[in-house]
Amino acid sequence: MSWRFRVTAVLILAGATPAAGQLIPIRTIPVFQSQQFDFFPSLTRGMGGVSLAVEDSLLDPFSNPAKGGRIGGARFFAAPGVYRVERGAGAARTLPVGVVARLGTWFGGLAVAVQGLAMGERFEAERVFPCPGCPGRGLDPTRPDRTHGNRYALAMLGKVFPGAGVSIGGSVSWAGLNGIQGVDQLYLGSVRIKPGGHALDLRIGALKQWGEGRALTALLVHNRFGVT
Repeated sequence: MSWRFRVTAVLILAGATPAAGQLIPIRTIPVFQSQQFDFFPSLTRGMGGVSLAVEDSLLDPFSNPAKGGRIGGARFFAAPGVYRVERGAGAARTLPVGVVARLGTWFGGLAVAVQGLAMGERFEAERVFPCPGCPGRGLDPTRPDRTHGNRYALAMLGKVFPGAGVSIGGSVSWAGLNGIQGVDQLYLGSVRIKPGGHALDLRIGALKQWGEGRALTALLVHNRFGVT
């Protein structure tokens, strides 16, 4: 290694500054997990959830709160959802209730949801992994885990500036998670899994419109997710 290389390396390290980065978790669960969090109303649900080529006036305010300025009047929704993963990999029942409304130049929304999530079935686990201490703790390896309850809440507020054709908005959504679909598949033969955690999503959006069919949107998102 030459002295010139060493001097160059020292100068680069001395002038280095911290840089911001993005953390992208690696998915290792072979289950389509988005169904667990997919309970807001949508016009394109039957089209596979397409969102780039088709506008979705029902779902748009929840993806970018500034688009709530397009709402006229008030909208209420309460659409129970049920799904089941094939091969006994789990199921869930969700009941969301919410309202999005506009009053003058102000708009906002509130939504809450409760969810019962059943983990996958793991029958005959005691033959693969014996658990002598399970009966004393009231655990039966031959039966699936109990249903876990999750809670979700969202609040949104924004304002429209008609003269400029601009609307801005912000939203806060929180989830208390006691069950994550597919996590049990990472622990084959386990007797009891007790997840616990939360998710927090903060969004600030802006929308600029020029007549019909022309618009520019911007969105700033801060998302935190942690489960033990």
